[in-house]
Amino acid sequence: MLISGGAGDDALLGGSGDDILIGGAGLDTFKAGSGNDTITVNNSDILTSTYVDGGEGYDKLVIKGDNTVNINLDELNIESVVLGGGVSTVTGNSNEIDYLIIGGSATNMITTAGGKDIIYGGETIDTINSGAGDDYIVAGDGNDIINAGGGDDIIYGGTGNDTINAGSGKDTIYLEGDLDVISGGSDADVFKLSYQDQAVKSGLTNLIKDFELGVDTLDLSNVKSIRSMDDITISTTYQNGKTYAKIEVGHNKNAIYLEGVSSSSLTKDSFKFYNHKAINLAEVSLSTNEDQSFTITSTQLLANAIDVDGDDLSVVSLSVVSSDVDNVTLTDNNNGTWTLIPKANFSGEITFNYQISDGYELTDAKLNLAVANLLDAAVSSSLMIDNAVIDSNNTLEVASNSTLALPIAAALNDTDGSETLSISIKNLPSEITLNNGIKTSRRLLLIKSK
Repeated sequence: MLISGGAGDDALLGGSGDDILIGGAGLDTFKAGSGNDTITVNNSDILTSTYVDGGEGYDKLVIKGDNTVNINLDELNIESVVLGGGVSTVTGNSNEIDYLIIGGSATNMITTAGGKDIIYGGETIDTINSGAGDDYIVAGDGNDIINAGGGDDIIYGGTGNDTINAGSGKDTIYLEGDLDVISGGSDADVFKLSYQDQAVKSGLTNLIKDFELGVDTLDLSNVKSIRSMDDITISTTYQNGKTYAKIEVGHNKNAIYLEGVSSSSLTKDSFKFYNHKAINLAEVSLSTNEDQSFTITSTQLLANAIDVDGDDLSVVSLSVVSSDVDNVTLTDNNNGTWTLIPKANFSGEITFNYQISDGYELTDAKLNLAVANLLDAAVSSSLMIDNAVIDSNNTLEVASNSTLALPIAAALNDTDGSETLSISIKNLPSEITLNNGIKTSRRLLLIKSK
């Protein structure tokens, strides 16, 4: 509901919905009620709890005019504020509220507590003090002072020579080419270059006072032409009795300076460069037969890999997983191929791990190899027939109503469990009765191996 005041001293009362209350020319009183309301005030209004009450919900206060204001958001039951053209002091003390504060055109002093606050500074000099919580801070124009507390904060100093103290937490601070003085604080911080070219400035630009080797990172990934340390220039410089590592980045005229760090101590692990690592769309599956050697090629292993940067891809570190290492012998031919020999009579699955390199980063990948079993011929070790006479025509004569023993012994060559053994004797006379096996209609004797 939209509720507007007139020229007098009006009382604007909201209900249970998301109301918009706009004051007029007089000294108005705003009682927004429940809901996520918006209250707009001007130079005629007094910003105390007597006159402004956001009530329940996440309420926004919009300040029109250029009066100096000093407000406590909690006293007004306000969670979000848009400041006007006057010098402003804003405080939010609740650790349970995620404040949204947008600065105006004059100097702002903004202080918040422990929520996940979003703070935009104004057009001139701001002082921003954010407490614990993962805050998002954009200071804007002017030589601002930013003191962030605990939490993983994201901080843009904006145009101007800013002083930034990020505090504890894994913070991301953007380097914008100005004469900023930056302290990342404890924990692993990322200092991210946010420009690719800018007018040259005299002095220590992008000065980081506490860059911690092996912990913090210089993120240069916004400059697409820089892919490795070969594309940057690192030197050591000395000023006012202090040592600085100077990093010159591509066409950028304003370098990055690391106080107390020598150029020789920086390695590729100190940086993040522009790169999209290779993507493996699916695991690779191949097949072979048992008791045969098999050659794997890089082309096969890279069949499902893509790289959006167009980098050449290669395979590194092909190895058998530990659970399958006894089932195969793998040899690197050092020419982009590998030869494997499965264990004798083995059939089943063998899994390999490998990595795909784009020349900058590695991507994990997997190969599944299916080894198919082959049917091996059985070996008959004996066929002895007692109490029987075989004539010259290879005919076996047996007296009627007599018993004939056929003690047949056979064994499998393949012992991996993938095959079964059965024995058949063809062309049995119909008059014969069996005490073992199965006599079929085609006069076959089938004896299953035990």
